[in-house]
Formats: sequence, C-alpha cells, structure tokens
Amino acid sequence: MTSRSWKVVRVESYNLQAEILRGLLESQGIDVVLSSEGYQAALGLDGPPFHRIHILVPETDLQAATRVLADYDSGRLADVGRDDEAG
Repeated sequence: MTSRSWKVVRVESYNLQAEILRGLLESQGIDVVLSSEGYQAALGLDGPPFHRIHILVPETDLQAATRVLADYDSGRLADVGRDDEAG
C-alpha cells in the first residue's frame, strides 16, 4: 500500500469557506482533507478567525488545485457554461 503525501494548498479562517473550497476541489476530482487548529473547530463554531483550517490535497494534485483556486479567486469559474446558456 502506497501512502500519499499531502500538501497545504490554502489556509482559511472560516469553516464555511473551507467547506466551499473542499466541494469545489472535489468537484474537479481532487481529494481534499481539512485540518483544523484551535478550539472553535472542535466545538463546531464559526466565529472570528481564532483558528486556521488547512486545506490539504495530494502532492500529485497540488498544481491542479492551485489552478482551480486561482480561477475561483479571479471569478473565471463563474463564466463556465455561460456560452451554452446564450445559445
């Protein structure tokens, strides 16, 4: 059995944003693990940024994940499929 090497692709302060990004990456076929630090994550709270949530992906998918997140940040993903709607 081969173990995977995981790399941090992003660090977020809010659980909701981390979950959104997890869903985005998983929709692109990229495995994701969220690693939380701090007491808020253990209690399931999403308040001021007292903790950090590390978004990890397999090292082999790091470049693809970085590209997906860059497209998300720039708003380019919002345009996907719009050409089909105009037709």
